[in-house]
Amino acid sequence: MNLAVSVAFLLCTWFVVTFGQKAKKKLKEQDIIQRVLRDYDWRVRPRGANDSWPDTGGPVVVSVNIYLRSISKIDDVNMEYSA
Repeated sequence: MNLAVSVAFLLCTWFVVTFGQKAKKKLKEQDIIQRVLRDYDWRVRPRGANDSWPDTGGPVVVSVNIYLRSISKIDDVNMEYSA
């Protein structure tokens, strides 16, 4: 009986500590996001690098890289692949 109570107490303590730390970490992440986005105004577009359009800074150039780890199937006839 005493062993069962001790095990139950330890499990409850572990559960509270583990999930309490996860909740604190999530709150910390949310605080960081709030600080970064505090002065963000979605109505103001970012200044572009291309000055071809006067007074606007030009269009914003966005670069994206994609790395595929594997391609499992390539169908030459239908020109399809699945990654």
